[in-house]
Amino acid sequence: MKVLEVLTAPASRRIFGLLVLLTFSVSSLAQSAKPRETKQPAPAPTQQPPPRPGRVALGDKAKVTLADVNVEIISDPRVIAMMAALNAAGYDFESGNRQLTNLRQQLREDLKNINPSLARRLKDYFVSHNKGRSEAAAVAPYLSLALTLTAAPSFAIDGAIEKLPDDVREITDFALLLEEFYRDTKFGSLLSKYVQAYEAAAKSYGPATAASVANVIQYLHTEPILELPPAYVSRAQAGKRETASDVLKSANRVRKFVVMPDLLNSSTAVNLRVVRDTYYIFIGSAVETGSAVRKGFLRFVLDPLVEKQVKEISAIRTDLKKLSDSRGEKLSPEYRSGNAYFQISDSLSRAIDTRIESLESLMSRRYADEKAFTKALNDETERGVYELSFAYERGSVLVYHFYDQMMQAEDAGLNLGSYLGSLLQNIKFDKETARLTDNAQRIERYKAARELAAKNAPNLGTAISNADQDVIAKIDEADRMVRGQQYNEARTILKSVLQQKPNNARAYYGLAEIGSKVAVKIEDEARRDEELYAAVQYYKDATENASPETEKWLIQRSYVSAAKILDFLNRADDATAAFDLAIKMGEVPNGAYQDALKAVKARPEQKPKP
Repeated sequence: MKVLEVLTAPASRRIFGLLVLLTFSVSSLAQSAKPRETKQPAPAPTQQPPPRPGRVALGDKAKVTLADVNVEIISDPRVIAMMAALNAAGYDFESGNRQLTNLRQQLREDLKNINPSLARRLKDYFVSHNKGRSEAAAVAPYLSLALTLTAAPSFAIDGAIEKLPDDVREITDFALLLEEFYRDTKFGSLLSKYVQAYEAAAKSYGPATAASVANVIQYLHTEPILELPPAYVSRAQAGKRETASDVLKSANRVRKFVVMPDLLNSSTAVNLRVVRDTYYIFIGSAVETGSAVRKGFLRFVLDPLVEKQVKEISAIRTDLKKLSDSRGEKLSPEYRSGNAYFQISDSLSRAIDTRIESLESLMSRRYADEKAFTKALNDETERGVYELSFAYERGSVLVYHFYDQMMQAEDAGLNLGSYLGSLLQNIKFDKETARLTDNAQRIERYKAARELAAKNAPNLGTAISNADQDVIAKIDEADRMVRGQQYNEARTILKSVLQQKPNNARAYYGLAEIGSKVAVKIEDEARRDEELYAAVQYYKDATENASPETEKWLIQRSYVSAAKILDFLNRADDATAAFDLAIKMGEVPNGAYQDALKAVKARPEQKPKP
């Protein structure tokens, strides 16, 4: 099934070409996206291998793997033990008043007999060192600390303390409490089941990680810098340079990007931490994997490129500081230090992330005609302007400049490293100062459209028939996995729902949507059509089991989606019948009535029936 069916205008052809490149770039990486289970801490930097001679460019490889770009998916017992200790200290943050996840509740049950004195000291330490930060933000340095420690049960600092980031250096003595916690609670005997849960999560990250990494590389036309000379310390990370004697003793640095589950943290937690030359992205249980990986991997690629722009950044440093300070009390703490390298890298990564997210969204849909695609493209641009306004307000004040510049550069297909300097030279600070004012109408227009859509959207808690709270939670989890392109895992969950509730229409609908999305990527025609026919049957099952009172929207959407597939399969009469059923339902809140009318109108020799 084609993702984009009618693309003729120059703008559409340009975007379509970019989308095709993004789709193609995923294929070879996705085949190799298998996690590596980590039972012991990674070796210290002095044990890292020397640079590999004669490295082959990615474009010259017959097959590209995640290992070729130093990307790993792992779990780490040190992180599990650290988060267990923080939970024992009373850390129970969950955004939106969510309940603690089942795994965190199980941990509390396992640790219910902890020595009260130890629990109190853990809590006192955590509270006294959070420096007014929220609990969610206060956890981040402890994750970095865990990765600097030797394996259990000693948990000794592995490396020079003075080289650790400031926020980690301030809590190094927590390692003593961690060692006591591990020994006193006999956590070693409990560790295996938590490791198993983490590794199961890590195994599900592969496809989404591969897709995000591939799309970043393809969009930037830039291979990540994987090795650095000994003297390099990223200014974007606000570190300190090594002394000359240190340089002489050091081998080249090997950079890595590591994806890790963080299941004992808040379910929505995402933390990017840099330890030595390794970027770690920690992902909570309810986080969309692809989005989190994309954001972190962008920083991994962009930080060393920004570091090279010494002359250009020196020339704009003062003006950038003034623009940043203009945000006043809204300025986030991380921007107050005036680190221009960090601020530029942050603005650039946010702008590119927003743009790639739009392209991925466009790539995942089907369009009836050029007009429909153009509208979707304009809507995504409006969404980008709206989303970036929040980053600008908090101090990422160059996001609009980079957003506009990167869109203009999409036609050229140039390596970002070759023109990043000119992007910095082209900044007009009087224009950047007025960005929120200039974009006010667009921001308000998108905000109003978003609020209207939210108002008309069905409430899952009341709109799902044949469901209890457990089933609703599973459907929510499956929806999250679908957004993260974890289709096999989502299928497993939805099929388990049907075992509990055989008449649950939302489960059938979800399976149909997954089949439709999977079919797009199947090259073998027979297998593709088999997947599509199965999707049509699931849509039929959804209509037959949906509640006519609370799930009219699902019934109408199922008719329309099935009709479009049948049209693609050259089943014109069946498609007409399905479209007619949808149209006869009339306007349904959050339904697909207008979509059905447009689709029928676009079909040759077909007219919508009133």
